Amino acid sequence: MVSRALPRGPRALAALLPAIEPLADLLQEQGLTRTPPHRREGLHPLVVPLAAEGEASVVGVLRWPSPPPPQLLLVRTERQPADLRDGTASLASLTLRPLGTPAQYARRAAAEAEASAGPRQIISAAAALSSAVAAAPYVPGELGASKLQLDQYLLLRVGPFPDVWERMARLRLERADETAALVAAERATAGNPSWGCCLWLQAQLMGALGRREEERDLALAALETPLWTLGASLAEVQAAAQLAHVDDVFALFKQMEEALRLQQNAPPRSIGELALARALECMDEVVRRRSRWDDARPHVASALEEAGLTDVAELAAL
Repeated sequence: MVSRALPRGPRALAALLPAIEPLADLLQEQGLTRTPPHRREGLHPLVVPLAAEGEASVVGVLRWPSPPPPQLLLVRTERQPADLRDGTASLASLTLRPLGTPAQYARRAAAEAEASAGPRQIISAAAALSSAVAAAPYVPGELGASKLQLDQYLLLRVGPFPDVWERMARLRLERADETAALVAAERATAGNPSWGCCLWLQAQLMGALGRREEERDLALAALETPLWTLGASLAEVQAAAQLAHVDDVFALFKQMEEALRLQQNAPPRSIGELALARALECMDEVVRRRSRWDDARPHVASALEEAGLTDVAELAAL
């Protein structure tokens, strides 16, 4: 069983342990292939894989690098090969795309299966997952009874899925409903704090509308999120932020932050805060250099241990 293959140091995933097996069951019913959770080579240090689709695509659980209670999200990414072609990692392997909490994912899977007249086994597996995480399951017929379109139902009744908000925003823009498009993108960001992909969506819409100052400001904000949440090339986002001429944007950000702290007479950051910042910077550096997650794993684990996030450090070290 998948749950028996859970990696050592499972404290980081203690809240998810009851859901590992039903999560894998649901993903399998959706056509994915189960993946042993201990097969973490080539993946982001804080992701535990559950299922694979094709040669590289992986769906797994992300333990966000924050103090307890743990923030657990399903994400989609790609596994890096043992030997990187030309020594450069693909953008897809350096990006995590959020799929919602286990409870949200279960309700979405069931609603989408019903909307497409898909296999009823998906709805049953989603109900089992909802039960495992003590969440309200999707009730068959709920989508139809709501009188909402599928995307509307997902966003209003299930969760703030970035891909659904993006689909809605771009559709509104195609229909020349600029206000509705911008509102959809804003709600994506509001519902997914710390995920740069949503800020980047806002920046792209502003650029499409010729609103360059707002595009710049939103692109700048996107660059300040964890870079593995962007889902876009750094060169593209940096150009939108009007910083293509700056050799090291992130050194500039750090200098500006320290200058602001000094101006505000902010107290020195604690050892734990500095260590957590190092862990995040280490993961950002992998994206900047388009290098290997596995090479960064021990450094991330060491910094997280120093930050007092022992459970997350154990996960990163595996």
